[in-house]
Amino acid sequence: MKAFITGINGFVGNYLRKELERNNIEVFGVDRVGNNGALKCDILNKEELKSILEKIKPDLVFHLAAISVPSRCEEIPEIAMDIAENGTRNVLLCVKELEIDCKTLVISSSYVYEIPEDGVITEETPIKGEDALNAYTRSKLMQEQVCKEFPELHIVISRSFNHIGPGQPLGFIASDFAKQIVDGNKTILVGNIDTKRDYTDVRDVVRAYVLAVMKGGKGEVYNICSGQELTGRKILDAYKELSDNNFEIKIDESKLRKNDILKLIGDYSKFNKDTGWKPEINIKDTLKDVLEYWKSKND
Repeated sequence: MKAFITGINGFVGNYLRKELERNNIEVFGVDRVGNNGALKCDILNKEELKSILEKIKPDLVFHLAAISVPSRCEEIPEIAMDIAENGTRNVLLCVKELEIDCKTLVISSSYVYEIPEDGVITEETPIKGEDALNAYTRSKLMQEQVCKEFPELHIVISRSFNHIGPGQPLGFIASDFAKQIVDGNKTILVGNIDTKRDYTDVRDVVRAYVLAVMKGGKGEVYNICSGQELTGRKILDAYKELSDNNFEIKIDESKLRKNDILKLIGDYSKFNKDTGWKPEINIKDTLKDVLEYWKSKND
């Protein structure tokens, strides 16, 4: 069995490659540079992508390539939208035109949902309109819309909630805090650290992705999440226990967001029913590994 990953050298792509290899699946992938065994390819170049897929003829396709940092999407919204719309369409068009008999997983986000009063989200929760204010959300809504253009293909959509783990770049809360602590900062500047979010270890997430594409129903949408709430304050409390840095916390007014969502938690019961998946890694172990990762970068 062969798998093909777009964005294979990204944070999640690296873990997904290892998970697939553990399952004795031959792995191929592309990125724009071609490092670490990846094939060099810009997914916006359809003919280049088609040539690669024609040779591989994968059984499983994982479409991870995207601008994944929401703040970065705000800086380059046109590029983020181009990758989400035309990049996704190119992947699916190549599969269709080459008549590749495969299953495809497309990675969307919990950002597409409207926020219910209780903050708990199922797949039945309404999604936002295409006029959503956040550029990252608009890109994911567009990506899902493109998938609807290919009803004949076996496509599964993952609406992934926050995931963290060792190797995640800066720009995400667990890595940002960990690096400051490892660097010896005695004051950690924060925004609102009491908002409740749903975090899953990336190693559990890629395990879910493999099950989603193998066992997920054609055209189905699944929440990939922990179902547990975690605050920035609890992350910092865990880091304080795990490190020698007796840091203090200081509110930075510039980091506070207007109309910040107080609670955003997922429900993965539909995915559990269809695949048997549930998260296995305790989030405190995840945070320990994140801290150790940043320590190793300083060695």
